[in-house]
Amino acid sequence: MCIIRLLCSNIKVTAMREKPKLGQPLTTKEKSRMCLYERMSYYQDQEKDQAFNPTNSVLLVRISFKNIRRFSKVFEAPFDFGCFDLMQQTATYLLNTFKAKYAHVGVSEITMVIHGTEKTPLEYGGKKQKLVSAVTSSASTYFSLKLAESRDIDELYDRGVYPAFDVTIFRVPNRTETGNALLWAERENTKKCIIAISNSLGINKDIDNKTFVDRIRIIKEVHKYDWDNINTKFKNGIYIKRKKIHLESDDFSKYVIEVQPESFTNSSIDERNKRIFG
Repeated sequence: MCIIRLLCSNIKVTAMREKPKLGQPLTTKEKSRMCLYERMSYYQDQEKDQAFNPTNSVLLVRISFKNIRRFSKVFEAPFDFGCFDLMQQTATYLLNTFKAKYAHVGVSEITMVIHGTEKTPLEYGGKKQKLVSAVTSSASTYFSLKLAESRDIDELYDRGVYPAFDVTIFRVPNRTETGNALLWAERENTKKCIIAISNSLGINKDIDNKTFVDRIRIIKEVHKYDWDNINTKFKNGIYIKRKKIHLESDDFSKYVIEVQPESFTNSSIDERNKRIFG
């Protein structure tokens, strides 16, 4: 009788034992109770299940062409119109694929805004790791395909050199900070523009400790580089918007991509919000 009672007691304790809470390290006692499969699943789930609110989040997605220097023989220095067009095509593809609202396109980076709402919830339930991997693979694959169509890059591909994109996703708290984040992306693009010119002139090491204002002055006055007449898409980048339009003739709606070349620099907070969310 005592043995039966003891067995029943053990079964009850096992059934009532709670799973360890995600985000907390396992205690020695918890480890001893878990088999190998349970422990590895627990470690995996700590990262896998991190998610943004799929119906109430504004996400900023930074997509950087991290190995662009390895394509120096393919793209003209310091700026290449073909490369910029490929970045714009890739941004357009990503906007449509992930139902994003808006994006800044720079010489080597795309900054995309995804707004999760009740009508258009975030892909993959907002799970962070899935979003990062999906955006990374989509950007790298699409850019690689389009690059192969437009340039002779067999030699690079034969050596295993492919375009690689690095992706970071984070949540911004409100619409004002969304506009500020895109302004930040535009200013970062201008810095990259200055660095690209400095590299092409072979003076980057000489002016490495200078402010970017001083770098522009040296480029213009000392090296007589025509900074003022550089195409604004290289200086500031451009903005593209995924916009819904209603076609009265066919009585249905569709999405189109609208290009906005105007800078955010001199625009007010309200103007930025209208451009992004209007």
